Amino acid sequence: MRSKKMIMAISVAMIGAMVLAVVGFDLIGLPQSTVSEEQLENKEIEGNDAVGDQEDTNNEIIYEEEYEAVDDFDEELYKTDMQGSVSVGVTFLNPIEEDNDYFNFGVSLNTHSVELDGYDLSQMTALYLGDGIEITEGIQWTMVEGGGHHISGMLKIERKEGETKLDYTDKESIRLEIKDLDGVASRVFEWEQELF
Repeated sequence: MRSKKMIMAISVAMIGAMVLAVVGFDLIGLPQSTVSEEQLENKEIEGNDAVGDQEDTNNEIIYEEEYEAVDDFDEELYKTDMQGSVSVGVTFLNPIEEDNDYFNFGVSLNTHSVELDGYDLSQMTALYLGDGIEITEGIQWTMVEGGGHHISGMLKIERKEGETKLDYTDKESIRLEIKDLDGVASRVFEWEQELF
């Protein structure tokens, strides 16, 4: 079994590819957005206000550790959301490498207008298994790489509800929701059972 460090490396590789795509488009002069400069400034102010409104729960943010690079990447497990000024990419990592204790998600955040360092995704995330289970506590956000406008990291969500260990392979789908990032009320990333 591969180490947990390899899971993180997968997300880092995915995020690097996304950053390269964003920077590459910018370098060749393609438009990044049809939003005016004034709208971007207003969104940055709103986004910074949202950071201060996050509640303190038992979720936590962890900072960077060293991770090894790996070549595994399954693009079907990679989902994106391009709402607002921040593009978000999420990879569900458990089908690549099973972890009996946590649901693992590699996350990339990219923008040209919003400071992303202040966002604590552990306070802004919910996981839904099938139609009946919602998890909003016991979430860890690990910032792995980057800062400012380009961040990659990992969300780790405990695989238990009370004393019950949770499985995802028998569910029709799982959904990860990131709430109130840069003024966007909800960003939903969904994986159907055939991908497990």
